[in-house]
Amino acid sequence: MSESSGPMLPRRKRRYVPLLLLVGLLAYGFVRAVRHRFFQMELVHAQNDLLAIAHDLDEFAKAHSGQYPPDLSVLVTGKDPWRHEYMYEPPTPEHPEPRVWSLGADGKPGGTGEGADIYNHESPGSPR
Repeated sequence: MSESSGPMLPRRKRRYVPLLLLVGLLAYGFVRAVRHRFFQMELVHAQNDLLAIAHDLDEFAKAHSGQYPPDLSVLVTGKDPWRHEYMYEPPTPEHPEPRVWSLGADGKPGGTGEGADIYNHESPGSPR
């Protein structure tokens, strides 16, 4: 009798190993696709919120002689889809439009992919 390097599965069970690997790979691909789709829905939600907040800021300024609020506390804004506060900078001489953004899924400035910041006037991930 020769020694083996490890336990061997019976021949009948070994036939199922490729099938189990295939099922595992399919499940992994499905989960990735669902997760990506879910992120896309969160991104659209955040973008819509940012547009609504920017609109509300403009309406506030119209009602207050062109003055924007110093912060978002005067508006009921809620949180982004990742449960972080929305960020805001009132207009300045260098940037005449108010800036509203989300820090993205990671809740940190900057980032890439799902962690990229999302702005009301600029494309995701662009510098402020």
